[in-house]
Amino acid sequence: MSKVKICNFSDLRDREPAYAMAEGLDLVVVRYDDKVSVLYGRCLHRGALLADGYIEGENLICGLHHWDYRYDTGVSEYNNEEALYKFEAFIEGDSVLVDLEEVKAFLREHPQPFKRDEYLGLLASNELMKVIARACGYDDFAKFNPGDLTTFNRDMHYLTGIAYSGIISSQQ
Repeated sequence: MSKVKICNFSDLRDREPAYAMAEGLDLVVVRYDDKVSVLYGRCLHRGALLADGYIEGENLICGLHHWDYRYDTGVSEYNNEEALYKFEAFIEGDSVLVDLEEVKAFLREHPQPFKRDEYLGLLASNELMKVIARACGYDDFAKFNPGDLTTFNRDMHYLTGIAYSGIISSQQ
């Protein structure tokens, strides 16, 4: 077995998702008490980075659409048939490690469609939405709401009810 370091245990905050990568595979790392869980790092729903999510009770919640996964097992509490792959994790000294061969086997079975070197790359998750929420004055993505949105497209306004920000002329 060849182990690869993905982060320092001391850098992890208790029950706060953290991002890691091994062999180009996105991982989410959750420290709980003196243990650590390393799961596949993308939500099974739309591929959002789960490190951008939050912990609620025993669940890791996707910050984009609120899908849930137990942080200790990866199994969805809502639908037990959905589960994130859980990698064997090792704590050695201050290092959190995973088995490199296990990661490579996962990648062979589940090739990743994400292209970090193309437009948006990692930001294709909800990171961009978090930036927008901060620009609206919120300290948490969950506080962002549809009332914060506007559109210059009248059809979109009529279709969705989102506020219209364009110019309405007297001829319309």
